[in-house]
Order: sequence, then C-alpha cells, then structure tokens
Amino acid sequence: MRFLRMAVGVLLISGMSACGYRALDELRVAEPQGSPFTRALAGDYRELAEFEYDQYDWASVGAFSRKGLAAARGEVVLPLDPENVGVPPAVRAEVDRARSELTQLLAANGRGRVPEVASRAQVSFDCWVEQLSENHQVDHIAACRQDFYTGLAGLREALAPPPAPEPPPEPEPEPVPEVEMPLDRFQVYFDFDSSAVSPAARRIIEAAAQAAAARGDAPVVVAGHADRSGPSAYNEALSRRRAEAVRAVLAENGVAPERIRIDARGEGDPVVPTDDGVREPQNRRVVVRIEDGGA
Repeated sequence: MRFLRMAVGVLLISGMSACGYRALDELRVAEPQGSPFTRALAGDYRELAEFEYDQYDWASVGAFSRKGLAAARGEVVLPLDPENVGVPPAVRAEVDRARSELTQLLAANGRGRVPEVASRAQVSFDCWVEQLSENHQVDHIAACRQDFYTGLAGLREALAPPPAPEPPPEPEPEPVPEVEMPLDRFQVYFDFDSSAVSPAARRIIEAAAQAAAARGDAPVVVAGHADRSGPSAYNEALSRRRAEAVRAVLAENGVAPERIRIDARGEGDPVVPTDDGVREPQNRRVVVRIEDGGA
C-alpha cells in the first residue's frame, strides 16, 4: 500500500511537471498580441514562469505560463487574488491594501500610460503573493515585495496630477509721470479699480495737510477722478471712494473734517482724453486744492 501511494505521488508530480512545462513551452514561442501592456505582461509572466521552472515549482510554472498565454492573446489578466491563495494571516491586510491600490492604478489608465511599469508591478505582486503562499524562501519574498513597491511607486508618479502652474508675476505698476504742482495743490494716483492709498500717496497727502495747517481755516477741496475703463456710474462712485480715502488721511494729519469738501468727478475731467474703456493711469487720481476763500 505504501508503495502504491508513493507511485501515485510520483505520477501526480510528473503530470504537474509535464502540464506546466507544456504551458511554458507554448509561452516561449507565443507571439504576443494586443496592447503594449498585454505584450509586456506576456513577457514578464514568461520570465516569472522561467524562474519558477528553475525552482522546480511546477504548479507555479503552469499558473504563470497560463496567465502569460492569456496576456499574449491580448486578454485582460488581473493580479492574483489573495482570497484564492494561502497568504499568511500576519500579512494578509498589507497584501489586500496593496492589491486594492494596484488595481485602482491599473484601471486609472496605468496600463495605457506606462505599460511596462504597470506590467512589472502586476507580475511582481503575483510573485510576492505566490512566495508568501509557500512561505519558506524569505529572500524571494523580500525581493518580490520590493520589486512590487518599486513598480507601484512608478505607477503613482506617472498618474499623479501635474503640478499647478506658477502664478503669473505681479504686473509692474504703471508709471505715472511727475507733475509740478503749485503749493496749494497736491495730486496723488491710484491703482486700477482701487481706492487704496499707497505709501507714496500718503506722503503727498501728509504734505498737503501741513500746507493746509499753514493756511489757517482755508477750505480744502478733495476732487476724485477715474479713467474711462468702466461704466460711468461705477467710475463716479469709485472717484468718490478715492476722495474719501484721501480725506481720511488729511483728517488723521490734523485737517478738521468740516474744512474738507468732497468732489466726485468720475471720468468726466480727464488729464489725458481717451476713448471709452481705455485704462489711463494719469486719470486715476485725486487732487487736493487749498482755497483762498469759502467753499
């Protein structure tokens, strides 16, 4: 009876060997079809089957050769499912996570974007899972695992969204020519569509406040202006906001608010005449005038 069992075992091993070898022999001469990914997959599975052949692992030779033949026919071949292989419980969670990410990246055009990288990642995963199921060649397990994670990193990099473009540089402020002003008249300029007082403008307004202080109670007229790059009603409101911003700085520097009169000119009194819709920095201004008599 013992000899009968031994004979049956030898026959089974011989059958597995012959079956695995025949599949590998077919894969060796197959001409891969299909996409660049399936062609790469056929070659990588053949390489893995050859490795298992050298290890006399006939079951794995047959399994990987058949996957390689399917890929050579252009068929969709998926990574090994740990559910169908005896993976040790201690690493099952890691293997499940790894397969989940791998299949997601393959489905997200990883096969098309980087076919060779995707193929190596899938075949290395199968190698890792197969070695784990045998669980006795620690160096083989580590090598396949490392190859898999290298391929996975390549897939991640290839499918990562491109970096956001650098924001365009801030435009240089439009130059405004220096204008010689009388001692009772001061002029400041504003950025496009802005009523913010710049540091340079603040210094001029402070000088206007000193001149107003030297003139006793003389009225101070603050006239706001805008260019013609927007609707007329909007530009009138913008010119008023600019004048009010200048009045606030004058008040901060000691000019009594009751001395200050606001005059919103909008786009109607340009220094440089332009067509409607044209931006003109010289027209975006506020003029501070210290009068001799009443308002």
